[in-house]
Amino acid sequence: MDNSRDGMAVSAGKTEYVCRAIGLAEAAGFYKVELSDCDGYAKDEKITVISFRKGER
Repeated sequence: MDNSRDGMAVSAGKTEYVCRAIGLAEAAGFYKVELSDCDGYAKDEKITVISFRKGER
């Protein structure tokens, strides 16, 4: 993830995740793209990298 140009970011910079799984989860009104089985994280921990409102194209 690279938010180094995001003026609203709390801590601007680049973060690299090395993961072995990606998934799509549903939440209240949103779809979330999640990474899992990532180096340095618990195997079942999920990292949300982006989300989309349901119904948007």
